[in-house]
Amino acid sequence: MSNFFDIAFTPTALRHQEEMGSREAYERMRTRMGDQAELSPREAEFITQRDSFYLATVTADGWPYVQHRGGPKGFVKLLSPSSFAIADMSGNRQYVTLGNTDANPRASLFFMDYPGRRRLKLFAEIEIADRDFAAREELVEPALMDKVERATIFHLRGFDWNCPKYITPRWTREELAEFG
Repeated sequence: MSNFFDIAFTPTALRHQEEMGSREAYERMRTRMGDQAELSPREAEFITQRDSFYLATVTADGWPYVQHRGGPKGFVKLLSPSSFAIADMSGNRQYVTLGNTDANPRASLFFMDYPGRRRLKLFAEIEIADRDFAAREELVEPALMDKVERATIFHLRGFDWNCPKYITPRWTREELAEFG
């Protein structure tokens, strides 16, 4: 079984939930969620319509590292209901995330819709593939293929929609232009 809460709610998190009175409510939610080994059409559409996301990995020494990944709207491509990928373009050449995944392929991702105040949190395991995979899976337009170093494939382990309570609405210039 693959479920966001089963991964996130460690024994220490469960203890704090019990102490603060939220444990029963989250247990009911976890039971309703069931297996999350696959994205529903709702989650699939949400991630493939984003133009950025946040990716967290952990160094071999246990330090968390968060990175912003961006591209044109739709740069995240669904490969199957349980996996999605991006073409990994050359960037600042630090390769921190790439190095982290060598030691531990586990990752946490946040996909944000700031105007709609929606946040989708995911746990996934990362697989690194070569440039040929990126071309074969049509992860990037042919004109940009020379900038692709590899493909990053995310294998879903669980997801959760987060509450909108503290998400500050933000709009891109293009979205503001639509308002006239």
